[in-house]
Amino acid sequence: MTGIMAEPVTYRPSWHFEVINDPTEWQWEPPTTPETRHKNNAKVSVKNLSGKLLRWLEASDMDKPFLDPPSEVLDSPTVLDSPAVLDSLAVTESPAVLNSPAVVESPAITESPAVIESPTAEQSITVPSADPVTINKELHQLRSAICGLETVTKASLWPLRDQFIQNLIRRIKSGDITVEDLVETMVPVDAATLAHIPDPLFVHSVILNTRRAIITTLSNLRRKDRRDDYREAWAAVLNDSLAATANGTRFRTLALIIEYAQPKDRDLVPVDRLVTGLYDLIRSMVASSSPMKTGRLVDVVQLARAVQLLKPSMREAVGQKVESALAETFDAGLSYDYRYWWMLFKAHYTHISFSEFEEAVNSYLGTDKRPNDHQSLLLISARMYADGCLHKDPYISFTRQIRGGYQEKHWSTLAGKVIQSRGHVGLTSFWCHLGALKWDVRFFEALIACSWQRSTRQNTERVIKAIVSNPLIPSLRFWLALKDEKSRIMTPEPTSTKASDDPDDGLITKEHLMKLVDKIACWYETAPDLSNRMAFRGVSRCIRFQTELSGRPSATVLSAMTNVVTASLREGQPAPAKRLQHYLANIVAPSQGLEVAQDCGNTLDSWQKQASLEAVLRGKRRE
Repeated sequence: MTGIMAEPVTYRPSWHFEVINDPTEWQWEPPTTPETRHKNNAKVSVKNLSGKLLRWLEASDMDKPFLDPPSEVLDSPTVLDSPAVLDSLAVTESPAVLNSPAVVESPAITESPAVIESPTAEQSITVPSADPVTINKELHQLRSAICGLETVTKASLWPLRDQFIQNLIRRIKSGDITVEDLVETMVPVDAATLAHIPDPLFVHSVILNTRRAIITTLSNLRRKDRRDDYREAWAAVLNDSLAATANGTRFRTLALIIEYAQPKDRDLVPVDRLVTGLYDLIRSMVASSSPMKTGRLVDVVQLARAVQLLKPSMREAVGQKVESALAETFDAGLSYDYRYWWMLFKAHYTHISFSEFEEAVNSYLGTDKRPNDHQSLLLISARMYADGCLHKDPYISFTRQIRGGYQEKHWSTLAGKVIQSRGHVGLTSFWCHLGALKWDVRFFEALIACSWQRSTRQNTERVIKAIVSNPLIPSLRFWLALKDEKSRIMTPEPTSTKASDDPDDGLITKEHLMKLVDKIACWYETAPDLSNRMAFRGVSRCIRFQTELSGRPSATVLSAMTNVVTASLREGQPAPAKRLQHYLANIVAPSQGLEVAQDCGNTLDSWQKQASLEAVLRGKRRE
């Protein structure tokens, strides 16, 4: 759903952990034959993965520099000096990890005799859980890299997290990790250890992504002769997920279980337990009365898509439970966001028709026919594809029926409502989503027309400026979306019936694009708080776009260029005027805008003469 791709939603769940300090879990027996090598390696490297991570992070204070292990530990043959462990726990050569000063300079890794020397194969060792040397190399490198950071920020932590997860997934795919290891890895960890970590969200993310890798692996490493083991693994993952106290954590993990459980594995997932867990979870989230946020809406969409992938019997059971739990929120008179949440799930899960959608909106937003019913309906629809939460097919279906059932004034009202409710930042995202899908002409034009409405002019000008004049991503995505539509229009279709020939298909035609770019050029020309340079760049884009689309720019766009250049010359700004020479030679003249080209040329000549005269006068004044 990155509907759009927006930035990843960050949240801080509260975790409940439990430490298992059983020394027997750390006992290691060296392999005796090559055939048993992988199995023994897996037991050493992955058992209680999450627990080992946080035990290691708990072992020392994050505010203090990295300390070397005791000499008596380094001088004795330990777990790390076994070739089996060294081979199975090797970390890929990541610059983010290996170039860290703590990793490169630490004697615990580079000069330790325990790493150089080889122990006897018959030796079996039990190591205390708090000893740093017992930690496998992925976790050891991760801890060392964190301690080696000069400043601990999210920008510096997340690459280390990604590298750690990549190493874990690589070893899972290589077969070093068995089903038993996956089950034993899903062991909760004590929340008290989070006090020693500079950014608890980082550790949360490591554990959550570890679970994601485990769930994915369960769906990829299945074997017919190990059905009972995989059933046990799925049950362990599900029980661990339901045991989490944070609603967000439970919700995300349950959605992952549904999504990653492939068809052959779905009979292994405890359906009754899953359905009951989802139902209780949603009721808990409703009872908390916490405001719904965009991140959780993303989870709802993920859950709805996952439900669609289930078997018919499971899909019906899960869907009904989720729908009934969400429907109860309306009887309780809770916030509008929960109604929106229910709409999202309903639209994804059942692909409801527009009439059903309208009926639901009117039912939940007010039984009586109030004047703003249509506005509320359109507003919810706009928010749905503003968040990138609708598939293309339902989106086109919605737009067809909306365009057929509502007049132009409704679109204009909706544009104002969206601007007022979401602000220019949210509406910038809305425009990008609108372009990434299929454009609806009336809504697009209504948004631009709002620039001249008394109540929304300022906000809308900010929106349009953010999209068409900002050199960052929104502007780029906006123009890329326009180019996609241009390519679709200019590409001849093999069939005689074109989608753009249907006036009700909701797609833009060449004429629509030309008119839209005309309006954008006019805004560039008249925007009061836009510099001449930015206006020149914007109108230049409009000229180039229309020239590529139809062979020549329109008179409106050329007139806007003339006015922008003239204003620049009057204010003594040479840059736009000098760049105009390129457009006169390569764009304007070949497109038969000769009169405009001559006007611009004459203006440019007069400005150059005036500038030369002023330069001479300034020189005389200095003398």
